[in-house]
Amino acid sequence: MTEEADSLLALWRDTSQSDTSRILALNTYIWEHKLFSNAEERTKWIDELYTFTDSLGNIRGISAADNLKGMSYYFEGNFSNALFYFQKSLKIREELKLPLASAGTLNNIGLIYFELEDYSNALKYFNRVWDIFLDTRDSSLYSIALGNMSVIYHRQGELDKALEGLMNTVEFLEKIGDERSAAITYNHLGEVYLSKAEYDKALEYTLEAIDRLKVYGITNELSISHINAGSIYLKKKKYEKAIESCKRGLVESRSMAALLHEKKACECLYKGYKGLGISDSAFVYLERTSVLEDSLEIEKATKSLQRMEFRKAVLADSMAQEKASLEMQMQYELDVQKKKRDRNIAFGLGFIVLLVAGGLYSRMRYIRRSRAEIQKEKDRSENLLLNILPAEVAEELKETGRSQARDYEMVSILFTDFVSFTKTAESLTASELVEEVNACFETFDGILGKYEIEKIKTIGDAYMAAGGLPAPSVDSIKNTVLAALEMQAFIKQRKAEKQSKGETAFDMRAGIHSGPVVAGIVGIKKFQYDIWGDTVNTASRMESAGEAGRVNISESTYTLIKDEPGFQFEKRGKVEVKGKGEIDMWFVERIKENK
Repeated sequence: MTEEADSLLALWRDTSQSDTSRILALNTYIWEHKLFSNAEERTKWIDELYTFTDSLGNIRGISAADNLKGMSYYFEGNFSNALFYFQKSLKIREELKLPLASAGTLNNIGLIYFELEDYSNALKYFNRVWDIFLDTRDSSLYSIALGNMSVIYHRQGELDKALEGLMNTVEFLEKIGDERSAAITYNHLGEVYLSKAEYDKALEYTLEAIDRLKVYGITNELSISHINAGSIYLKKKKYEKAIESCKRGLVESRSMAALLHEKKACECLYKGYKGLGISDSAFVYLERTSVLEDSLEIEKATKSLQRMEFRKAVLADSMAQEKASLEMQMQYELDVQKKKRDRNIAFGLGFIVLLVAGGLYSRMRYIRRSRAEIQKEKDRSENLLLNILPAEVAEELKETGRSQARDYEMVSILFTDFVSFTKTAESLTASELVEEVNACFETFDGILGKYEIEKIKTIGDAYMAAGGLPAPSVDSIKNTVLAALEMQAFIKQRKAEKQSKGETAFDMRAGIHSGPVVAGIVGIKKFQYDIWGDTVNTASRMESAGEAGRVNISESTYTLIKDEPGFQFEKRGKVEVKGKGEIDMWFVERIKENK
């Protein structure tokens, strides 16, 4: 813990200090030292601030706690709850006439809409921050409002407006000595010039951004800058420089688990190596791009669900406000009816009631249309999510926004891998290679569906699956073996057909091991369903220690299926395995029926 953090905590814990000083100290401590911690740690400190301010009835402190709670939900991707707490905070801050604090919360709400790619609403909130700047002339708001608006202009394709805003922002930041924010703005300027196809200018600002960002160690922006530089070099056909820049961006993006940046870096490297005519390296990054696209589809589905839930929450709030407004209006009309006896007034009242009824009808039509749109989007999002995650995990993710990792006592892990993949791939073009791998994996997907085995992931030319999760089954081990045997049968048949035409085909190894694993989703926003444990490592060794065209199983898997009808086994004895010593292994086959 830093000296500054120690000092803030000491002030917070000093009961001789004023309540206001203690609240300020804890609020600052959370912002500076805990807001970007893990969710559990962050929530613990925010709740402590919440409890203290609530016990005192300190309205200003409560607004600060609400704002922090909103930020916590924002980081978790729970935008509906984030909006709820931001709006609570904003209401208090506006009632207390705290313009700068209100601007901070307005900016946070704008960021929610920005994340959901609703740039029109995001711009409305950033404009309100700008209006507060115009009223207060507080310099801290200038770059926040103008910078955010300029980034949206860029996203909307209004490049000249974006450029003008960013130029003014960087000039202001350098004037006040905020070099850190200026470095980030230089990066945005490079991106805008890249979009304008002004590559020399784009490179100038991007390289300047890199030099400045290195000083402050801003890894996220450095990753983007290096990848942008690589993209610019590609446009200028300087492929070696493009590869050098994008490799740096790849390392930085991986250190942050930033999948989108990693995908862009891999795309850049693929194009760079392709430009140099180095097909092997190009294919490696093309395959990695494909894997990352799968992971990003999960993130896309999650964002779509978040957008849907957010719209539902906003719609519900709008409906509640409309209902309250209509009830007040109708009550007013009833009061008028009691006081007015004149026929014309009564007639007028009837007309107004008709207007109210018409408003209600119009509102209900709007609600029905909105619900239909939400349902359509929900169905589309759910189908995408179910195509990526197990149904049970997808349902938990929809209900809670996350999925807890689970222990499984007995799961069968299947690994397959093409033999001499790199050498065989040399005789194929990149497109032919991708097409062949895809054809095999599509068939594997169908086989897994037949035996109710869960696909986990592909890693290059390797394919990984698991039987017995997320729903354990008594037949999962047998079915995993049957699936592996059917995969091998398909590969043998495909090789025979392709060789008869003089075409290249693959051989394949397959290995299975059974035992306990942990399975679940890692992360909050960027995640993938995966499994861990020594069982996984051993299953991988079963595959690598196997033989082409055979299914190699461990002693534990053999013990569990040796009495199953329809199988025959060939004992291999103890086989030396790297990192595990000698392990008993068996080849398994289907018993051929006598004709």
